Amino acid sequence: MDDLPSDVHAVLGQLLAEAQVAIGERDHEAARTAVDSVDEVASNKLPESEQRRRLQHGCERVRALLEDGDNDDYAAAAAYLSSMQRRVE
Repeated sequence: MDDLPSDVHAVLGQLLAEAQVAIGERDHEAARTAVDSVDEVASNKLPESEQRRRLQHGCERVRALLEDGDNDDYAAAAAYLSSMQRRVE
């Protein structure tokens, strides 16, 4: 995603990091808010592309995992976020 402005990279990276911290703290609301923001930035700032679809899919999966809310689901959500962050970097 080198063709994006640095501010978009920075915002996505910061939001994904915030979501990871929130999941680590089991703060469902903060994690969901950060993931919703990632989805919004991806929808509004990324061109229609595979990268955008993957980020949006990751957001959908993380939200679904947060709804279930057991330890395995939180671990899977954290793994999704980590993968998404690598795509943004």
